[in-house]
Amino acid sequence: ARPGECVAADSTSVNLFKVLNAALSIARADDAKRTRIVSERSNFPTDLYIAEALCRERGLTLKLVEPEEIAGSLTTDVAVLMLTHVNYRSGRMHDMAALTRAAHAAGALVVWDLAHSAGAVPVDLRGIHLASSSSGKGLGAYPGLALVFHAETPAPQPDSLPGYLDLGHWAAHDSVPHTHSSNLVGALAAALRQGGPARHERIRIHATWLRRRLLEQGWCIVAPEEYACAAVLSLAV
Repeated sequence: ARPGECVAADSTSVNLFKVLNAALSIARADDAKRTRIVSERSNFPTDLYIAEALCRERGLTLKLVEPEEIAGSLTTDVAVLMLTHVNYRSGRMHDMAALTRAAHAAGALVVWDLAHSAGAVPVDLRGIHLASSSSGKGLGAYPGLALVFHAETPAPQPDSLPGYLDLGHWAAHDSVPHTHSSNLVGALAAALRQGGPARHERIRIHATWLRRRLLEQGWCIVAPEEYACAAVLSLAV
């Protein structure tokens, strides 16, 4: 991400509401006939609750599909494709670049939840409109001050949203429209200083070793190695 494209604000779920709401506003302003959100059926439950709530509020519909059905579900009525980069149950990682290209080809925006991948594996945000991440998990900071990525700065919506739920409001004030906890800011700053390629490589090496040992002992790992996220390893029991 480039300078000015990230906002530090609130928890992961609150931030996901912000980015999904902003994406719907942008997509619907461009084409009011786009009335559908598409997501994975096994997406993180809280993400789906947020999508369901926004659909009820806006009179839209939410379509849930299997991973192999995502690209084929991007019809002309889709406003936003909302996905979590790494499935929290299986550890399977989506091809972010390929699915983003497919959504753009269909005229839809994409919202990515990076809760299980940011900080743990390399994440390329080029071509992404909006994304949110957690401050814990892969980044290793305290929960409560997560990151939002925005390729284009959304306009504030003071007439329809309270400020703390308005991504445009946060972006317009350089992430500090309200008081932040100094403990959360300090923890996030420390976690970001320790991140980067060297940490990604350590995680990859440890995950490769653990995966090999488990397979040697007869365990069945859910995600095939070519689709697996190094930071999430799920066993079939």
